[in-house]
Amino acid sequence: MKNIEFTVDGLTLRGDIFYPEKILDKNPSILFIHGWTSEKKRSFQYAEALIKLGFIVMVFDMRGHGISKGNINIATLKEFLKDCITAYDYFSSIKGVDKENVSIVSSSFGGYLSSMLTAKRKVKNLVLRVPADYANDTFEKPKMGNAGKNPNVFKWRVIPKKYNETFALQALHEYDGNILIIESEKDYSSSSNNSKLY
Repeated sequence: MKNIEFTVDGLTLRGDIFYPEKILDKNPSILFIHGWTSEKKRSFQYAEALIKLGFIVMVFDMRGHGISKGNINIATLKEFLKDCITAYDYFSSIKGVDKENVSIVSSSFGGYLSSMLTAKRKVKNLVLRVPADYANDTFEKPKMGNAGKNPNVFKWRVIPKKYNETFALQALHEYDGNILIIESEKDYSSSSNNSKLY
């Protein structure tokens, strides 16, 4: 495992790269994007299993999460998306990463961000675990007030939506890669309706 850091908006974000025992010129690669108030170390066990299958894996902490710099209380959805785009660009520039075979595994809030990332960068496979969704009018507002535990957010999430009503759903509608969506039985902050919409 190699510790890495990169800068977004003057903030130092930290992550780790996990390498397989045998590194080829082009290795299938996976970027993990964590959920709201989570952190990179929660994905270490998956990264360690995946390198045994020949993948290069990157995990990182978004601004205000884990050991990355930034204030979680004021960061917007737009800024968190910028973190993910920058992480993807950093990862895809690493020697051995197959730029045509980058997959993303994400959870909840990370699922929302990774869905939009598919409209900005090449993603071969997308794994969304209990993906969250957010109204477009909250994109440039602090995320803290729009968490899933907010009763108004939860009410909004259970309302049926069309594919073009949110940035994430629109991006996925246009995405031509492979998608796996995983629901969690006891996830109460994301409605099961979210998974159906995705």
